[in-house]
Amino acid sequence: MDFDTRYPVDMSGPCLRAFAGVARDWALAEKEQRDLLGGPTLPTLREWLRAARMRERVRVPDAVLIRMQLLLQIRCAIKKPMPDAYDQTTWLRARNRDLDGRAPLDVMRESSHGMAAVRDLAGWTR
Repeated sequence: MDFDTRYPVDMSGPCLRAFAGVARDWALAEKEQRDLLGGPTLPTLREWLRAARMRERVRVPDAVLIRMQLLLQIRCAIKKPMPDAYDQTTWLRARNRDLDGRAPLDVMRESSHGMAAVRDLAGWTR
């Protein structure tokens, strides 16, 4: 089978649907969701999620895709030792001495570098 490589596969829709599931499971407020994605406006976030849910064409910036990838890696890393979403949420919101007493979610909301630090702390392996 030949693939047309002129148009790379856009992962925006699938990543947004996965993000919506994580946001639901972790009970993330819209402000927390926006921060994790790099700060899109509330109407933009809502439109992205609506379009993804309806399986319409949606395209988010590459920086947002990177943040969603990091978030999903964090989810995978903490899901194994904590399969319950409540336990995951508790860990994300609790102070952590390895993050200078800050909660992982707070660190993740600051930047993609913060998300990478939490991913590494959570023990993500490829």
